[in-house]
Amino acid sequence: MTDYYTRKSLRCNELQKNIKVQKDNSEVYLIEMMNNVSDQKMDQLISNIGSLGNTLKSTFEMVGEQADITKEILDHMKSTET
Repeated sequence: MTDYYTRKSLRCNELQKNIKVQKDNSEVYLIEMMNNVSDQKMDQLISNIGSLGNTLKSTFEMVGEQADITKEILDHMKSTET
């Protein structure tokens, strides 16, 4: 595998790990939100919703970057085949 593919593959792996962390964080926020709803802690609920929104936005950005890298790799592979 060339250095190019190695770098891109490592970046995709790093993004995948970060996405898993974001998923785990989202689950924690959701659990906290459910607990806070039953306790009627509105301020904490609003805070958790904001945190969840930020986490989801960040996750979607990482997924987008991962897709861009994959497309770039495929385009590079196509160009080197011809």
